[in-house]
Amino acid sequence: MRNIIVITLLCSTLSHAYAIKRGDGQEIDRILHWVEDHSEDHVSECLDSLLKAERLSHRVESFKSRVKVLLSLSRFTLVRLNNLERCHLYLEEVRKMAQSRQNDPWTLSQYHNGRGVMFFYEQSDRTKALQEFRKAQYLCQRFSLPKDPMLLNNYGLVFLSSDQAGKALQLFREAATIAKKNKEAISPRFVISNTLNIGVCYIYLNDIERAENQFRKVVEIAKSTLGLNDDFEALVYLGVFQEEQGMTEEALYSLKQAEKLLIYSSSFQTKSLLSESLELIYSKKGMTDLAYECAKRKSLFLDSLREVKLSEQAFALDYKFEAQKLKDEKIISNLKNTSERQNFKWRITLLITTLLFVLLMGFFIIYRLNKMKELNRIKAENESLEKERIRQQSEIAILRKEEELISANVELNVRKNELTELKGRLQSHLDKSHDPEFDDLKTFLKQAQQSEKRAEQLKYLDHVLNYSNSTFYSKLRTKHPNLSEDELRLATLIRLNLGSEELLQVFNISMSSLMTKRYRMRKKMSLTKNTGLEEYIMTL
Repeated sequence: MRNIIVITLLCSTLSHAYAIKRGDGQEIDRILHWVEDHSEDHVSECLDSLLKAERLSHRVESFKSRVKVLLSLSRFTLVRLNNLERCHLYLEEVRKMAQSRQNDPWTLSQYHNGRGVMFFYEQSDRTKALQEFRKAQYLCQRFSLPKDPMLLNNYGLVFLSSDQAGKALQLFREAATIAKKNKEAISPRFVISNTLNIGVCYIYLNDIERAENQFRKVVEIAKSTLGLNDDFEALVYLGVFQEEQGMTEEALYSLKQAEKLLIYSSSFQTKSLLSESLELIYSKKGMTDLAYECAKRKSLFLDSLREVKLSEQAFALDYKFEAQKLKDEKIISNLKNTSERQNFKWRITLLITTLLFVLLMGFFIIYRLNKMKELNRIKAENESLEKERIRQQSEIAILRKEEELISANVELNVRKNELTELKGRLQSHLDKSHDPEFDDLKTFLKQAQQSEKRAEQLKYLDHVLNYSNSTFYSKLRTKHPNLSEDELRLATLIRLNLGSEELLQVFNISMSSLMTKRYRMRKKMSLTKNTGLEEYIMTL
């Protein structure tokens, strides 16, 4: 009977100890979820809760709970307290735990995940952050570990910040799928954040409809949670998105719904965002009074936000270090005061003398600088005038050359017409005559005509090549670099007022080929139907 009683008492003691440890583990999970949902609003309470969870983790045999607590502390001290040293210490403790368990893969993956967060948020080194997340992902794949939605979400944020929205969307979706299967272990704030990230990816991918669906999904998720703050933020994000997409009425409705929940939110940043969006909408609608009220409210929220940030910064300081620093500064200040009282007169005299010397030197330097600026200005004006004179002379010389070319072209056309008329008369006389003695003359005349046409073509081509160095040719090449050399020659000849017949002779092509060239030039110059090719070329 005694043995039964002893065994019963022993079992009762062990079960009670197990219940305590199990209760501590549940308390740790509850604290971590609460901190994740309220880390932005209750900095002091969150830090106290995390330190409590850290103390409880020593009593729990599950090393995973301790690793989760250390990672949460590292992330909180980095993001909220801006203390990189403490973050690094917590991560080092995680690394030592992995080594003590013979490089446990899960612990190592969590360690690399934490280091990736540290590099991404504090040092803004995306390359190193990406390397750490890849190491964590590789460990999970190699040892078939359960996929961590937090790791996938962090990994996706790196890609999103690098404008790789496609890869980021794939990771966010995978994290959402895992979170959906394991709702109890995932906090509502993570689900909301993940859904918002997916919506942002769709914005980067210009899929506005899916992005709006994601933001509306955030509102539905937030309404199903107990925290009214989530509901408020989700409506604000939806309204801001709709306002940016030009959906003014939908944005106004969403923002007014959020305005009803304004008193339940403690996030001054979200409140200022709400006021700013309402101010923009009311300004567009011409409701100046409402826009002014929103602007005033936004200013008040921003002032409150600055005060909160200052209080958080003050909270993040190490009080013992600051107290010792103030004590040392007080001792140094007393010593300085004693020394200054002994040498007060000498210091005042030296100070006045130094000030007078500095003032004189300052006036002298200012005078010299003004003189130098004036001389530089005059020199710059002279150089500008000289450059303008040279440019005008160059333009005048170019215009004179163009006039000479035009005169020569006119004289050439007149002579050509006279010669053509004489040839036509001779040809007409030969055509009327049926004397066989003129057959050789007819053949010679045809050969001469062909030779002259070829000579004219060579002259025109030589003229185009010589003219390629002109201002028009350079301007045309600069403005339309996609034109070929043949098309540049054709444009130059058109500017010289050559007709279609002359162009056919120069290029030795048919009329259809010439029309094809003109069509291709218009297409490369992006001319409209109402703009003539000759008119456009003459304006260059």
